Amino acid sequence: MPDEPRLISVTVSLRATLAKYRPVPACREPFSVSLSVGATVADLADTCNIPAPFHGLVTVNGSQATPDTVLDDGVAVDMFPPLGGG
Repeated sequence: MPDEPRLISVTVSLRATLAKYRPVPACREPFSVSLSVGATVADLADTCNIPAPFHGLVTVNGSQATPDTVLDDGVAVDMFPPLGGG
């Protein structure tokens, strides 16, 4: 019997204009996403159908992350859209 892929579960909060990529856009609650072990922030964005490349702010358990940050099981990920101004 082949080995089944191992999965991790992360809790995701999509903020502001990224809300349209939530499983239920009107729901403001964080949601869980299952990913393969070794998945990155970029993989998470792809799984959530957020167009690549994502240039917003991402935090993992409150610390700033990059697209190549590897996610661990049980982490909380917050994604914010790019901010403009001047």
